[in-house]
Amino acid sequence: MNVIEQQSGDGWHVFRGDCCEVLQGLPDEYRTALELHRQGIPVESTNENVISISKAIGRTPKTTREYLKKAIAAVTEMTKECPQ
Repeated sequence: MNVIEQQSGDGWHVFRGDCCEVLQGLPDEYRTALELHRQGIPVESTNENVISISKAIGRTPKTTREYLKKAIAAVTEMTKECPQ
C-alpha cells in the first residue's frame, strides 16, 4: 500500500475514528504534514499560487515526504491496538 501518494482509499481508516488521539503523540511538523496530506494538499507544486505541504511546513519536498513516511508508520503502529 502506497499511502504517501494516495488521495484516499484503503488504509485511510487507520487515521480516523476513535484513535485520532494518536496524532497528538507525533512531532508538530509530522502531524501537520499528515493532516494536510489527508486534505488532499500536494507535497509540492510548481505553481506558486497552489499551497503545498512543503511550503506550509517550510521544508523541502524530500524532507516532507520523509516526515509523511514516518508519521504514517508511527500512526499505523500505534493504531494496531485500536478498535476498528
